[in-house]
Amino acid sequence: MKTVVITGAASGMGLSATKLFLAKGWKVMMADFNQEAGKKTADELATRYSKKQVAFHKTNVADSSSVKELKNATAKFFGVADSIINNAGIFTKGALHEVSEENWDRIMAVDVKSIYLMTKYFVPDMIKQKAGTIVNTASISGLTGDYNMAAYNAAKGAVVNLVRAMA
Repeated sequence: MKTVVITGAASGMGLSATKLFLAKGWKVMMADFNQEAGKKTADELATRYSKKQVAFHKTNVADSSSVKELKNATAKFFGVADSIINNAGIFTKGALHEVSEENWDRIMAVDVKSIYLMTKYFVPDMIKQKAGTIVNTASISGLTGDYNMAAYNAAKGAVVNLVRAMA
């Protein structure tokens, strides 16, 4: 049974991916900053699947020590991750001059830096086992400019180009 780590797993696309992987028989480490939603969802899914198949770890994907803790928790609970899905992302509206520096930094950290950190800590084990996959969630907004979405467009554009560089 293979193991996948999914960020942003407590809702939206991350939760959908979690359910899909569980249905396919994978072990899933759900990672999200929302402790309440993540734990509740993981507990509900464990009753449908198995407590040995799904777990939740509260993670700030923009923080190096938090991502290291996620890697260690995954290794302790499931062993080496076979796949990571970097799905965590945030969004704020506003023209560039209207976006606060704090919001800009937070979007870049969650949407872009998180991919760097997840790759940094999970890929060495994949290299050792000579196998592994990485899925990075971007957006069509990374290829075009959208009205009042300057920070999000910049972050998703960075993700698109980061994926090219990683490949």
